[in-house]
Amino acid sequence: MASDTGDAAYDYLMWLTATWLLKCLMKPFPLKYGVTVLHFLPLPGFLLLYSDISRCLGELSASDPYMLPVVGFSVPWACLWLLLNTLTQFICIRSVFILTTECTSLTVTLVVTLRKFISLVFSIVYFRNTFTSAHWVGAALVFFGTLMFVEVFSYFETYRRFEAYISGDAKKVTQEEKKKE
Repeated sequence: MASDTGDAAYDYLMWLTATWLLKCLMKPFPLKYGVTVLHFLPLPGFLLLYSDISRCLGELSASDPYMLPVVGFSVPWACLWLLLNTLTQFICIRSVFILTTECTSLTVTLVVTLRKFISLVFSIVYFRNTFTSAHWVGAALVFFGTLMFVEVFSYFETYRRFEAYISGDAKKVTQEEKKKE
């Protein structure tokens, strides 16, 4: 799911509503208009979270002020961090959208997975958290999957034999070996 309010039932209800609305909107409207409308329709649902949102905005504005050197006025630190986070998220999602127009979905999935992995490793190093055995297994799977996607293993004869065996072309491999001799 795209959002996480902390209430799984609310998130699931919003996801179901959005999915149903997208299905309904795709019939009369072109794709880009349907998706635009779909992004604006759930906004009234946030009125249910008004008290949480107003509390968080109060905490944001109560953070220590930071004087902006060029402009000459101060902004709360938390608001500055929120703005920077929003900006980087915008750059990231825009890059993913551009990538989806240029590459296959498998390539996009691989790139996004690697980005998340790098973010996780950076977070572990920066915040000095422990790198558990689950992290090591995940890292191995990410690297192994990346190497498989890039077809690094195809340079090794053992891998080519294994791949042919799995696909049922074992005879082809033995015939190629006989030709080499």
